[in-house]
Amino acid sequence: MKTVTRRSRPLYFGLALVAVCLAWVFADHLWPRTAEAPTELLPPTGSLPVGRTSYHWVDVSPETLGANPGTKRELMVHVWYPAKHQTTDAPAPYIPGFSTIEAALGKKNLKAELGDFYEALSSARTHVVADADVSSDSTRYPVILLTHGLRYNALGYSTLGEDLASHGYVVVGVDHPATAFAVLFPDGQVTRFPESEWSQRHTAEETLAFERRFVDLCGADLVFVLNQLEQLASGEIPSRFQGRLDTARIGVFGHSFGGRVAARACQLDGRLKAGIVSDGFGRAMTVEKNFDGSTMDQPMMIQYARRVPRAGIEREMALRQTPGEDLEEVLRQPRQEFCESVKGGSYEVTFSTPGIIHESFSDLPLLESGQNAETMNDRQRTMAIVRIYTRAFFDRYLRERPAPELDRTPDNVSEVELTHHTFRAQ
Repeated sequence: MKTVTRRSRPLYFGLALVAVCLAWVFADHLWPRTAEAPTELLPPTGSLPVGRTSYHWVDVSPETLGANPGTKRELMVHVWYPAKHQTTDAPAPYIPGFSTIEAALGKKNLKAELGDFYEALSSARTHVVADADVSSDSTRYPVILLTHGLRYNALGYSTLGEDLASHGYVVVGVDHPATAFAVLFPDGQVTRFPESEWSQRHTAEETLAFERRFVDLCGADLVFVLNQLEQLASGEIPSRFQGRLDTARIGVFGHSFGGRVAARACQLDGRLKAGIVSDGFGRAMTVEKNFDGSTMDQPMMIQYARRVPRAGIEREMALRQTPGEDLEEVLRQPRQEFCESVKGGSYEVTFSTPGIIHESFSDLPLLESGQNAETMNDRQRTMAIVRIYTRAFFDRYLRERPAPELDRTPDNVSEVELTHHTFRAQ
């Protein structure tokens, strides 16, 4: 595949103003927001320092899968990785190029769209050093692709990316122009989420076909990124990662719509050895089925945020929002069907921590201004648990390391439910 590769200065725009789910409404009602959000991301838990760099990759001859005729595949890619100790370097900004994006979109418009998250985008502190040298702790590091949800961006998952890198993974976050909130390219161009295209009314069949087209488009983005990573590892693309990426051990993590992309990418490319679908299920899953009902060979983890509380007034209030329909039951069936279609086996992890919402797998809840201490503690605990199970899964299937968290009943069964599924031919 012929490519044009150009290294960018670290550029990015992340975090979308996404629809706030019902559980967040409950949290705001119970715990009024009074305190300012912290300006520092939740620290990584691993022993290794973390570096971050960005690439601008252009494919001048894209494969036809999911691509619009006459267009080129152009991506911004952000990489977290284990770095050498460089104590004198200041942490990289959370959103490099934020002022450029603000000028392109208009400060007033951006403030209106981002609301309580606006200030954090320009002031939040990371724990990464821009363009640091790669750590010599290991000769080669396993790789995890990260694909974002609708109206998100890759660096909106910095809390997770930094943590995995601090434990010895290279995390490659992909900004998909087709689904990202906004993407800033080196020439100053800013692409925006195509709101009008996604807001058109469709029948159920049209909606599914529409989503499948974009899932395939973003899945093809990940295949292209895999090709680029092999060139980084071989030195065909000069970089600090020559000989440092273990391209035989690559996994993928996707949140929300990105979860569907992650699952589809596992079908499209066997170089992906394991995948996590993080709160990515609607009433249907956009993957192809084989004649025996199977979907993919790789082991998978399905992470899910419980929408409807198990009991109490919160459950009654939630059920009143969807009369005649228990959303928990509606979404359970497609999750279970998918889990049982995975030949490599799957883990279903349901999180029920206080105040958990769909956005809890990203940085978004942690950066909201005006939170009180109890709300912030709950949100930080949720992210801590998500980190534990995410790392345990990849430790087992990319590193072949013990992962006791996947073999035992969770310590707090009121917050975490764990089910191991095996393949069932249909």
